[in-house]
Amino acid sequence: MSSKYRVRYEKAPAIRMLAHLEVARVLERACRRSGLPVAMSQGFRPHQKITFATNLPVGVASEVEYADIALVGEMSTDSIRDRLVDALPEGMLVSAVAALPPGTAALQSQDISSTFQLYSAPEEAVQTLEGIQSADVIQIIRKKGTKDLESPGRFLKNIQAVSGGNNSASSASIQVELVTSATGGGLGIKDLLAVIREMPGGSGVWAKRVGLSILSNEGRKDPLDV
Repeated sequence: MSSKYRVRYEKAPAIRMLAHLEVARVLERACRRSGLPVAMSQGFRPHQKITFATNLPVGVASEVEYADIALVGEMSTDSIRDRLVDALPEGMLVSAVAALPPGTAALQSQDISSTFQLYSAPEEAVQTLEGIQSADVIQIIRKKGTKDLESPGRFLKNIQAVSGGNNSASSASIQVELVTSATGGGLGIKDLLAVIREMPGGSGVWAKRVGLSILSNEGRKDPLDV
């Protein structure tokens, strides 16, 4: 009999250039090194039963990532956390573990709100962030095949400027909130960064996820409050 646990971990800026699949492999290997009894799938090519919340594009760091891990039997959350902390490489840190009640919905099947901090290092990128913060509308065009498809709902009006962050002559930071639905709707950080890359100085802007919550009829919920 298996039991499920939700793990919150960080992806430090030092390893932000790792792709999602590479980060997933790091966690899977850490589970093996730690000796955790991870449940395996059935079939010709069995794999560890680990699922992730939302994928981040290459170049985006994160303070709040989540993964659901199925174990054979039950363990204390403290023991799971300690084992993973010892097995993970520098740049990834497990900060909390929660046991999931039976029937808990996977994070991929729920609406998610993510808060990102956008940073600029070069001086020319400061104006880019200031323009994003003050703009009423920035239109997102997604490519499909050879066509540019206009996405009517994907505008900056879907982004909430949370704070101005630190501003100086050579650097700036702002926070934005992006909402994605289980059906794939909403504006992702990849969409926003693609627009920023086309702006003057946009190549000097990078992002870090600093918050993630589940959206429901009852309001916002921390993924570990299960």
